[in-house]
Amino acid sequence: LTCKAGADGAWRQALPPVAASTVAFSLTFASSNSSAERAELHNVLFGDVYLCSGQSNMEFAMPAEANASAEIAAADAYPHIRIFSVGHRTSSATPLRDLQTVWEPWQVASRATIAKDFTPHSHLFATFSAVCWHF
Repeated sequence: LTCKAGADGAWRQALPPVAASTVAFSLTFASSNSSAERAELHNVLFGDVYLCSGQSNMEFAMPAEANASAEIAAADAYPHIRIFSVGHRTSSATPLRDLQTVWEPWQVASRATIAKDFTPHSHLFATFSAVCWHF
């Protein structure tokens, strides 16, 4: 597939329909102008994407869950789920080219990734939503 960047340097490439996958893909992007301009994405799955959003109750963290140890341990059974969390300072009435804040980059769901706590004094509210996990 090929595409051309606009005057602002941005480009978009529509992908053909791809069936949901459990086998990860790698995507490579390269400039036709320079062999040094190259980027790769690894461990990419295709399938449904669910977005969770809301107010502060959406930040109820896994460590604060009533059955936290069992829920956290069970996460390793779902290697085909990817998680991602946008930070509080990303807000816009118009589409953005880039997010203003990212708390959690795209990553595989696991006991390590769903139980992270980046708050300095509390485990009740963290970056990954227990509410979303139960969805």
